[in-house]
Amino acid sequence: MSWFRRHQQQHHEAEDLDVTPIMNLMIVLVPILSLTMVFTHIRVLNLQLPELVERVNAVSEPQNQSLEVLITPDELAIYYPADQLLKNFPRANRDTPYAYAEFNAYLQQMKTTFAQQKLDKRDIVLRPTADVAYQTLVSVMDHVSQYRTLVATSVVRAELFSQIRFADAPANLRVKEGN
Repeated sequence: MSWFRRHQQQHHEAEDLDVTPIMNLMIVLVPILSLTMVFTHIRVLNLQLPELVERVNAVSEPQNQSLEVLITPDELAIYYPADQLLKNFPRANRDTPYAYAEFNAYLQQMKTTFAQQKLDKRDIVLRPTADVAYQTLVSVMDHVSQYRTLVATSVVRAELFSQIRFADAPANLRVKEGN
């Protein structure tokens, strides 16, 4: 019996738990994980949907003087006034990205021209076709609403056309794409 009691007592004695290696690991991991964390920037863009665009255009834009961007899978095209093509930015093929830098630079020139003519133009109409990718729409909205510029020694975002409206692409364009 005495051997049984000694053996039972040895199993019931509490052993110390060494947490030092776990604490050392946490001390190393917390700064590394916090430095590699991705921070999300949330931006709010003013958008107007197509049915409202027609009403707003009828009231606010006499003689259809709206600035429009036609977005197709093959190109970006800028129209001002609404029916007159100013410049298009074609893609070499659908695997290459759009020429966003040139597109943004041209919009900056237009904003400067509007300012010289004393026009406070902040609105733009985007006319995507049905087969334009969602990410393309988001990228175009980013490029028409703001641009990056150097002020003193830091890069800041400046406003271009912050009031973004959507409208359908022209019907005659859809007919050409279907052929």
